[in-house]
Amino acid sequence: WEWADRVVILSDGKIIADGNAREILSNEEILKKASLEKPDLVKFYDLLSLEGEKYPRNFKELEKIICENK
Repeated sequence: WEWADRVVILSDGKIIADGNAREILSNEEILKKASLEKPDLVKFYDLLSLEGEKYPRNFKELEKIICENK
């Protein structure tokens, strides 16, 4: 993500995930355990059903992916 490479997710006072922001913030199972939702950027990317190796970190990356998949 544009502002962090690493995130730590807590649930019931315990660390349930610690690592790469891109991987953790797109992991539905981890987010569900912590009663969190995917970031809007990830939700939008999923709605577009675009082919890409990674979720975009910011809207500039999303724009690049969209242009590459025209």
